[in-house]
Amino acid sequence: MATIVGTPGNDVLNGTADHDAIHGLGGNDTINGGDGNDNICGGDGNDTINAGDGTDVVNGNNGDDIINGDADNDELFGDDGTDTIDGGDGVDACVAETETNCELL
Repeated sequence: MATIVGTPGNDVLNGTADHDAIHGLGGNDTINGGDGNDNICGGDGNDTINAGDGTDVVNGNNGDDIINGDADNDELFGDDGTDTIDGGDGVDACVAETETNCELL
């Protein structure tokens, strides 16, 4: 399991083929989960988060985030800000101001 941590600036963070813990911290980040069952936290800033393959748990945290699920069953939470979530295929649990392809919650 890899732990990947961003900076207070704008980052592009890429997960691995394994299970990852990815933390964007500050800035407007782009986070790509990759394969594996990942735990992703966007942090402050307006982030774009692509969960990738695997059953992922994503928290956008502060900011106006765009969160994209995948074909698996993900848990996707926008948290504070005006967030947009597309769960993708699979049976996804989502909490955001705008939700697409979310079957639970």
